[in-house]
Amino acid sequence: MIDQADRFPHARRAGETFEAAIARANAWLASALDSSAGEALAMEWGKDFAGLSASPPVAVRISGAPASADDIAALEAWLRVPLSPSYRRFLSTLGQVTFLHRPNHPTFGIGAIKTVTEAYREMIDEWFEGYEDEAFVRDWNKAHSSSSGYTSWRDWPKWTGVFHPDEVANRNFVPICPGYEEDAHLLALHLKDPSGEAPIFQNFPDDGAAFCLRGATFDSWMGFMVDEMIRMSPPRSGRTAL
Repeated sequence: MIDQADRFPHARRAGETFEAAIARANAWLASALDSSAGEALAMEWGKDFAGLSASPPVAVRISGAPASADDIAALEAWLRVPLSPSYRRFLSTLGQVTFLHRPNHPTFGIGAIKTVTEAYREMIDEWFEGYEDEAFVRDWNKAHSSSSGYTSWRDWPKWTGVFHPDEVANRNFVPICPGYEEDAHLLALHLKDPSGEAPIFQNFPDDGAAFCLRGATFDSWMGFMVDEMIRMSPPRSGRTAL
């Protein structure tokens, strides 16, 4: 099982479910708005949080319907691999959520996942162009054979690196949420852990083969998204956000 709590993001929230992460985001926003600086914060954040006009205000909103068992089974049959337990549970219980902090990205609903995945496969092929070339693989292995090198995403320092050619042979990446510009949050099913969970990476728009780990499970990815939302929302006035 994936168990590198000292290295992977959000280990401090080990065990936090996606429901708990969403509740934490909404509780954080409510606490900030209920504080003595709440009125000023609401004015500052007005252009950033689309959920401020909701009652009560929310940072993450359920924006879709749960996926049916048949829809999930059909997607898994098309992918030819089971979805990870945490992502499967998300699709079957919530289905889709929208992060209401700018840029207001929603996760992909199950009806769009196949289409989006097909569209990204051409881009993914460009990211890993040359990985099947024997000379490339030989040179790559030689460059990473030293003690300071790494042969798996599990060895990435600071959760950022490039994949070993063997790890991307199946191109089995499934986009779960749009990122910035041409990057995306990608569930990597063929890199799944023996527990059945699948890691989630985010591509760098300026280097297609380079990724950051954003969560070892869907639950931890949701925790990352909430943490990033809070971290990226300090008041410009210098007040302390709760």
